[in-house]
Amino acid sequence: MNWKLAPQYLSLTLGMALLVGCVVPYEELEPVGGEPASVEAERPSYNCTTREVWSPEKQAWCDRLAALQDATYTLPGLGDSGPIVADLTAGRYDNEAEQLMVFLDDSSSTIATGDLADGTSVTTAILGANTGGSGIFIYLAVLRETAGGYENIAAAMLGDRVRVNSVRLDGGQIKVNAIVQDEDDPFCCPTLEVVQTYALQDGTLELVDEEDIGTVPFDPGRSAYTEIDLPPDPVVAGDDPRLIAISVYGSREPVEGNYEETAELIETTPGEPVVLFTQTGLADDSVEGIRYRIEFVPEGDLWRINWVGRQTRCYPGRGPQDWSTELCL
Repeated sequence: MNWKLAPQYLSLTLGMALLVGCVVPYEELEPVGGEPASVEAERPSYNCTTREVWSPEKQAWCDRLAALQDATYTLPGLGDSGPIVADLTAGRYDNEAEQLMVFLDDSSSTIATGDLADGTSVTTAILGANTGGSGIFIYLAVLRETAGGYENIAAAMLGDRVRVNSVRLDGGQIKVNAIVQDEDDPFCCPTLEVVQTYALQDGTLELVDEEDIGTVPFDPGRSAYTEIDLPPDPVVAGDDPRLIAISVYGSREPVEGNYEETAELIETTPGEPVVLFTQTGLADDSVEGIRYRIEFVPEGDLWRINWVGRQTRCYPGRGPQDWSTELCL
């Protein structure tokens, strides 16, 4: 397996943050715990690859991010396996022998600083781990600053393919705003927005409260996609929209690694089916995944493609690790 092609979903994905238009804007959220739900405005994001004279605030942020990207993290293991010890370099850890990749979500909304209940000053980080399949397991890590960088003192798994919107410290506890799977959601497509509260107890991060905020639409509509040209006839018509999507946009050749493609029918209007066709684990240095929103209209007894939009998801360090219309680097 070629692990230079590792995913990010954080909504981090991972981006982890990390999965875009389907997340309720922060300004529309109700305050939680007496504090504004919005943290984006309080934590500006900086591009640490530019060469202008940095402000003191940008210098401090980029120094902190660089230290987190080179820290060692001990994460709860998957299943019966032992803990995952990931010594990150530039935000990534690759272990080809174990088919393991761990990466850091570098968005400012998930890197928070503050004090725990015992007065310990800490910094939070969100990480994603992939073991070769379609799952991307999202972790919350807590670190304290040392003379040599950061020491990871605790971590907890948040779930598989959850999307973390933000993290903040409040009253000695850690508040995580995330999109998780509702009862009927597949792992790929979480729709339930929650605020989870974690506390450090005897060296372990414990979930002490979870508040449901509400559901967010998995399909945000055309506005979240870049419109692309329709495919040529005659392959645009058939009696099964899912099979049409697969025949037009699916891979024609076997793909090595953790490539996966899915076609999900999400009929939003009776008689006008919509298919979300998703490809992840692409054999590309920058683009980890492509998602197509394919709309159909009836043509006699068949269905014909009427509109197609596209989103992309980038590998860590190459652009957004969540679905967006931005180009990967």
